[in-house]
Amino acid sequence: MYRRLYFLFPNIDSVAEAVHDLRMCNISRNRMHALARDPGLLKSLPPSSGLQANDFGKRLEAFLWRGNLLLFFIALAFAIMAAVQGNTGVLLSTATVMLTGFAVGYWFAVEIPHVHLDEFKGALSHHEILLMVDVPLSQVAVIEKRVHERHPQANIGGVGWTLATFNM
Repeated sequence: MYRRLYFLFPNIDSVAEAVHDLRMCNISRNRMHALARDPGLLKSLPPSSGLQANDFGKRLEAFLWRGNLLLFFIALAFAIMAAVQGNTGVLLSTATVMLTGFAVGYWFAVEIPHVHLDEFKGALSHHEILLMVDVPLSQVAVIEKRVHERHPQANIGGVGWTLATFNM
């Protein structure tokens, strides 16, 4: 599973240096995505896709959260009907669905890191440049440390989840 690291840079030159440095760490250009208020600045940098620039991950999270709640309440309605009718098989099945939905929702809310582009709107409006880097979970600490040590002008903006396979 990949994680997306977020780094804010004050100017185009510092981002270009960081991209070059990350390439030396064997991170391919298609795993890096730059975003700025003025997309014309980013001609020499790895571009972000429309899904990345519009924070598709945030919309997907909201959709899944609402779907999980809907599934829970549908299962609750079936559980109440099964309890009234005395149908223990349906009651156990709906209880299993409810507990599974709760467990998955809890795991996602507690265990999966969340960072969204909304958190960078202010910086982007002040002409800073956001570099998103998708790395395997095992490399998160190494890459963060390297960027922190070699590019002190960069602000580390956090770690989020990504579906890197789908270029989100």
